[in-house]
Amino acid sequence: MKKKKAIVIKNPLLRNLRNNLRTVILYAVYEELKKLGNEERHLMFENNQLRDQTPKEKERENYLFDKQAELRRAKNHSICKCPVCSKTDNDMTYNTYTQYWYCLDCYNELPKSLMPDWRPEYPLRSDQVAAFFYHLERLAHRCRTNYGISRRIMKLMGIDEKDQDKFLDICKEYGGHCDCEIIMNAQQYIKPYYINWTTFKHIS
Repeated sequence: MKKKKAIVIKNPLLRNLRNNLRTVILYAVYEELKKLGNEERHLMFENNQLRDQTPKEKERENYLFDKQAELRRAKNHSICKCPVCSKTDNDMTYNTYTQYWYCLDCYNELPKSLMPDWRPEYPLRSDQVAAFFYHLERLAHRCRTNYGISRRIMKLMGIDEKDQDKFLDICKEYGGHCDCEIIMNAQQYIKPYYINWTTFKHIS
């Protein structure tokens, strides 16, 4: 599915039918996962001890592992259960960016960075962002779980406090809640927007 889509059912009888159908599907998935898991454990252990396996048994174990992963992936991406609150009886909205279905309440609470149409307006020029990351990479190991280093770098670059706040808010949306997390989490999402990374090394 390529477009955002919300499925809302108002008729109480249809809602009840939908919820029961979801419950049946999830029950069948959990039962199959239980069955596959039991067989996998039987192949791996005997009397609670790791057992030697024949090549055929090892091949079967790999198949069971892949089958369980496939089922979990299908369950997680299905409309049967919200991946945030785990509720199964709510109307759902499909997010094209994450490729998950969320209940309407959780969808509205998602970070902006998970919204397919979110296009942040960066207050810094591309060369400023490049210089910022260049310096922060070398100082992030001194992080004190705040933005102290980031703010000091931007202040020395002549960036006013209002634009600092805007840029750090964008970093926060990408999981950059402190100096080191900006490098670990946010940098990978911000770089591709408009930075030519090959030009970084000459910036000082």
